[in-house]
This record gives sequence, structure tokens and C-alpha cells, in this order.
Amino acid sequence: MLPFLVLDYVQLLFAYNTERLLVLGFVALVPLAVWGMVELMELRGSGVWPFVALAAAFFALQLVGRHEWEPNVLIQLAVLAAFVPLAGPWSPRRRIGRGGAAAAHG
Repeated sequence: MLPFLVLDYVQLLFAYNTERLLVLGFVALVPLAVWGMVELMELRGSGVWPFVALAAAFFALQLVGRHEWEPNVLIQLAVLAAFVPLAGPWSPRRRIGRGGAAAAHG
């Protein structure tokens, strides 16, 4: 899927109907995003709720700021800062101390 996605987005440099190309890219982006979310859930050992809450927060930002082209950047950064500890790409149970990676597994 990645070569298709790269070719799809390279066409944006030359196309007039860019919305059509973006929609074609969603065919590849949706399965890749779901796969990445499943990988993050396995890595963190958490459920789906932090990811659903993050998506709902950004959806709510779009609904609140309908008169703007995009929501306020500072509000977006605040939402990301609030959710990164909940949905970041690290395991909350694994801590690497002075012994390095071997201490985390031992």
C-alpha cells in the first residue's frame, strides 16, 4: 500500500482536482492507521479508549470552530499534550534504569 500512497501524493504536485487524490489516498491510509493503532495498543497494553477520546477531541474541535479554516493551533497542541501520555509509543510498565536495556528485561 505504501508505494500506492506515495504515488498518489506525488500526483498532488501536478493535479488540479486535489480532493479526488486525497480521497483515493484514504483507501490506503485507513488500514495503515488502524494497523498502527493496534500496534500502539499492544505496545502500551491499553485499550482503545485513549485513541477514541483523542479522535473525539479533534472532531469536537472541528465542530466548535466551524467558522474557521482550522482550529486554533494552541488548542490543538494542548489536546496533543494531554493525550501523548495516554497514547504515546512507549510502554508505561517498562522503565530503563542505569543498567540499560538488560535491566528492563531482567
